[in-house]
Amino acid sequence: MFRTVRATEVLSVKGYPLQGYALQRSIKDQVFTLWAIANNMMGFGELFGWQEASTFGGTRDERLKKMAASRMKAEHEIRSLIIGKKSGLSEETQAELLGWEHMFNVETHRGLFTLFTALDDALKGKLDVVGPSLEEKNDAMFVNRSNELNWMILRLIPCIRRKELVWGDEWTKKWDLLEESFRMMNEGFADFGKKIPLPQLEMIEMKFKFGPDRYYIEPK
Repeated sequence: MFRTVRATEVLSVKGYPLQGYALQRSIKDQVFTLWAIANNMMGFGELFGWQEASTFGGTRDERLKKMAASRMKAEHEIRSLIIGKKSGLSEETQAELLGWEHMFNVETHRGLFTLFTALDDALKGKLDVVGPSLEEKNDAMFVNRSNELNWMILRLIPCIRRKELVWGDEWTKKWDLLEESFRMMNEGFADFGKKIPLPQLEMIEMKFKFGPDRYYIEPK
């Protein structure tokens, strides 16, 4: 996951924020999976579809389809618990977050934001330019998602620590500093009049209640 985060940053810095944005969809899915493990809600077998497939007869292709269906079922359940009807978030926040989620699908599955940018360039006579198209709104989409995802990852990092492993006060200070930085970024986006920062804040504070003293708990 950390390498994928780095890959999105490289794409953004090189002038391809929407390609980085599309890759962030994979990071989001991984974050949601880790959230379920951190909350001891699902084991690896259920999350990856191995549990049902291991007791399912049939051909190899039938077992693979069963695994895929089980993964999709787990993903839908996790999504509902974090940002959907089972989340306990306000209806307004759910609507904003689900709309934010829809934007991911628009770019990830058909690259429509990229297409719209290219069509806009064509109308402005910029098609003779070889290289990335610089659009502030595309950068803003990437940065907003980046802050949200990286903040969730920060909250989850302590959950990979074994209980007997002590990271120390210096590590905790660095964690606290990053926590403050992400919060300030979120507040800064809100000050610009953006709608999504406050729903993101509600979701992170309510669903990602992990601090630097947290440690890994084996799923039951």
